[in-house]
Amino acid sequence: MVTIGIIALLAGLALPALSGARIRAHELKAMSQLHDLGLTLELYLQDAQNTYPYHPAGTPYSYAPPGYPSPGNLTSSDDPWSLSYLWPTTLHRVAPWEQHYQSWLGPNPQSTDSPTPWQTANTNLAFSTYRYANSFIADPACWLTIGPARARPVRQHETRFPSSKALMFDLGRNYLPTNRRAKTPRAVLAADSSAALRQDQDATPPVNNRARALPSIQIYHDTPAGIFGRDF
Repeated sequence: MVTIGIIALLAGLALPALSGARIRAHELKAMSQLHDLGLTLELYLQDAQNTYPYHPAGTPYSYAPPGYPSPGNLTSSDDPWSLSYLWPTTLHRVAPWEQHYQSWLGPNPQSTDSPTPWQTANTNLAFSTYRYANSFIADPACWLTIGPARARPVRQHETRFPSSKALMFDLGRNYLPTNRRAKTPRAVLAADSSAALRQDQDATPPVNNRARALPSIQIYHDTPAGIFGRDF
């Protein structure tokens, strides 16, 4: 009984350390994946005349440019704001979805036994942990009190503080218990392609996006002054 008690005590001491090591591994993986996404976005910018990914209203989201084999279309939304999670539909032109979907879904994606898992994954993009900041698909006036509040393409040179402006971030952090998310840092990709762990309480408080039909006040999405502003 003494031996069993000692083993139980050691296991109790070891489990938190193992849990912390797993979380740290996922955090490092998220930062690495976001850094790689930053490099992919650099390729996209070169291909798109220095314009960030944008999706015009009134056209369906597709996983492939014309003439390229595609795993399918997403016709449920033509809202430009949906690009916050449907960003793979634009990056596909420089980095094919079926080759990158695992890292694009996040550090802990759901497994599947499908022989074409990228086709299964493409129906679950809403559950992708990474989000593309709304600041990069809209006029900065959306978060100011004057000017045309509208979604529009954004050019790279418009970002005034690229090292302090969140371009993408790990929204879900599905490797974390819910009760630990508020105090645990999240991986954030800045517009200069650097990735780091950031505490939410250190970020610039968001403001309402005037271009949205319903109030939108989300961290990293609704930065004051949009691409003209700073997140950290």
